[in-house]
Amino acid sequence: MKGTAIAGKTGTSRDGWFVGYTPNLVCVVWIGFDDNQQLGLTGAEAALPAWTDFVSSAVELRPELGGRNFECPEGIKFVEIDSEDGLISTLSCPSRELIAITEALAPNAECFKHGNLPYSVETDEQAQVTAPAQAPREPKAGEVSETAQE
Repeated sequence: MKGTAIAGKTGTSRDGWFVGYTPNLVCVVWIGFDDNQQLGLTGAEAALPAWTDFVSSAVELRPELGGRNFECPEGIKFVEIDSEDGLISTLSCPSRELIAITEALAPNAECFKHGNLPYSVETDEQAQVTAPAQAPREPKAGEVSETAQE
């Protein structure tokens, strides 16, 4: 099925199943016993090979059942989040993940856990920040400046 976008989900209880789809075809495979006997295989072991064989043959016979991409539904946006806290990731977040989410459920705050500093490409360590040197303060009326006291 090279060049065909596919997605799916396995399931296992006493049986094994796989639900999968391309942009233009949905197929469910269930393998088990009618008397509720234990199958002893997972959905990936039992049902996925049958699903793969069927869908590969179907797409080979009728290429229009495949499809290179899934259309993004209206109202869905892609957001890069920090995997640890679910907030919008910064360059400093070590575990970033791109997710598809509705506008209503999308995070609206940036991760603050890891700071907002880039990592060094050479050392893979977070950049260090030093406090800026403070400019000498102007003396207030009646005060003598530190340099004048010396």
